[in-house]
Amino acid sequence: MFRIFFYILIFLTYSEITFASAPTRIEFPSSPIPVGSGARAIGMGGAFIGIADDATAADWNPAGLTDLDRAEISMVGTFVHRIENNIFNVSPESNGPQTVSHFCSNYFSIASPFLMGETKMVFSLNYQKRYDFNKKWNFILQHTNQKHHVDYQSEGSLSALGFAYSVKILENLSLGITFNIWDNDISPNKWQQKSFKQGSGMDGKNFFIDEILKTDTYIFKGYSWNLGLMWKDINNSGYSLGLVVKVPFKGQLNRYTHTVSKTYYPELPPYYDSINTPQPYECDESLYMPMSIGLGISYKYSDKFTVSFDIYRTNWNDFILKDLNGNERSPITGESIETSTINASNQFRMGMEYIMLESAKYALPFCFGLFYDPAPAENSPDNFWGITIGTGFIEKQLFTFDIAYQFRFGKNVGDSILDHLGFSQSIYEHILYSSVILYF
Repeated sequence: MFRIFFYILIFLTYSEITFASAPTRIEFPSSPIPVGSGARAIGMGGAFIGIADDATAADWNPAGLTDLDRAEISMVGTFVHRIENNIFNVSPESNGPQTVSHFCSNYFSIASPFLMGETKMVFSLNYQKRYDFNKKWNFILQHTNQKHHVDYQSEGSLSALGFAYSVKILENLSLGITFNIWDNDISPNKWQQKSFKQGSGMDGKNFFIDEILKTDTYIFKGYSWNLGLMWKDINNSGYSLGLVVKVPFKGQLNRYTHTVSKTYYPELPPYYDSINTPQPYECDESLYMPMSIGLGISYKYSDKFTVSFDIYRTNWNDFILKDLNGNERSPITGESIETSTINASNQFRMGMEYIMLESAKYALPFCFGLFYDPAPAENSPDNFWGITIGTGFIEKQLFTFDIAYQFRFGKNVGDSILDHLGFSQSIYEHILYSSVILYF
């Protein structure tokens, strides 16, 4: 009887603590809305849709590429340190911070402008890391005389290889388009989740230990489009307006699951051990990514001072996972579309850039920004806020180097995920961006 209770407890507790055990739930440890890259843009709070005047524009707003007067190569690297302070009201001994840190290459692009007749055009090739799935949890749950150890780790990311084209159709008006390829054979589009669960107890008079090691590997493939519009210096007023639409698309999500379970009695001979290794499980599903639309306004007070503001909306209610039998579920809740209440989220970003020192050859900028970056959740989005700061060095003929720091935080979020455990968490994310743009 106790063994039955033990397995029920293991299932109820662990099947929702790790989304590795809930294949229809996808969790984004980082921001679920990857607006763009580049230390300068991030230093301005990510309010860059109405500016987008360098080689990182392909994802912010591809129409902004027509601001380039020469070929550029850009490279962006990041260091991420994330702290998740977890609270389990029904198991307070499991409370405490869980941390993960890692370096990664975040963005790379090559952009080149050219003239066709008197019409200016720009082509660019771009790589951007979009979603980060790195996460680590390690804690112990205590229940009466039972102790359960949980060790969970997720590693991987989703990225896209993009081809962008921009054309200036009027003196101050440009159009742009980016075609993105999501394929693990071209750029990283894979993440893996490993969960190790160990519990112990008494089976009659004998002490036993149960262990479960489960590995889920996810591979994503698909194609998407970004469309952009940029109206620069409207009527010579200093105002610019940018619009970007990230078109909804359907991708393929392949999941491979391998599970090994073991029961053994340390105080009895080895022949009391039992190991269960079922055949690996494979599942192919369709993942429908939602539409996002962003509007950005910037105002250039002078040659040295610029302010910007962006609003960005994502229709998370259209984020759907569909299996081969036609069943549709929300990847956010793991429940059917009919029973899930997921609403669209609205992101707000504002920033400024001030050129502190400038000469004919050099410039030293300073950037600052604030943002509201909600994450999708049951009933209403979880609130996340952030602040950014950045600076750099511009050698006008050769290169630009920028560095930016972003702090993103959310308090008492995630409570709809493990409500039966009284779960909530506070997340504090520190990201350092560094960018180099080379001119040719």
